[in-house]
Amino acid sequence: TPLAASIPYSEAAVCRRCKFPEVTDGCTSSSPGTCHLCESCPAGTERTGCIPGGVTAGICRPCPTAPSAPVGQRKYKPTVGTTTTQCGACTLCGGPDQNGTEYELAACTRTVDTTCQKCASCPTGALRVGCAGSSAGKCVVAAFTAIKATATVALSASATKIDAKTVVTLATVQVEMTGSNKGTALAIPAASRVVFADEDDQEVAVSVVEPSADMLSSIGADASSDASEP
Repeated sequence: TPLAASIPYSEAAVCRRCKFPEVTDGCTSSSPGTCHLCESCPAGTERTGCIPGGVTAGICRPCPTAPSAPVGQRKYKPTVGTTTTQCGACTLCGGPDQNGTEYELAACTRTVDTTCQKCASCPTGALRVGCAGSSAGKCVVAAFTAIKATATVALSASATKIDAKTVVTLATVQVEMTGSNKGTALAIPAASRVVFADEDDQEVAVSVVEPSADMLSSIGADASSDASEP
């Protein structure tokens, strides 16, 4: 056919046909390749693209982790395992919703799971807010009665500091909720000026809270209803 005639013979390749579940590897115009099973990948990586009976062994792909992967999307693999052993989800401190009970003392790596630390208690009359991700949060006197879920993002890597308490974002920053609140997010546009209350603050937190009776009455809601506010 015209298509076949347009392919120079020197560039054509006749690949060895391997028996399932082996794959043909190294097939070129000068070699039919060899037959072998897809191999296991080192710890911290997973095999992708291996098609038993096909002509590719695939590659070992690194597990997605910090800082490129956000909280809730990070994975790790502590052992070599088998060909089909994949990266597993890193522990999310505070559970799927990051409910304010724990935060990351050490983020997971490609081979080691997250180390979680319990959020410290606060004096009577105060609540700890922002205890999620890598932040221990802080105690505040608030109108709400409990934290149901929290998401945080550090601005240190995506903003430039212009004074002790103020930064300007270099790109759009997303603060994304996890668990039952997945899909809820706060977008901070590029070139936004963010002013923190304290010099040590570098993280933005978004929380779902249990409103107090006063909060509900101020918006005309029934205090007996199951209401929560972001």
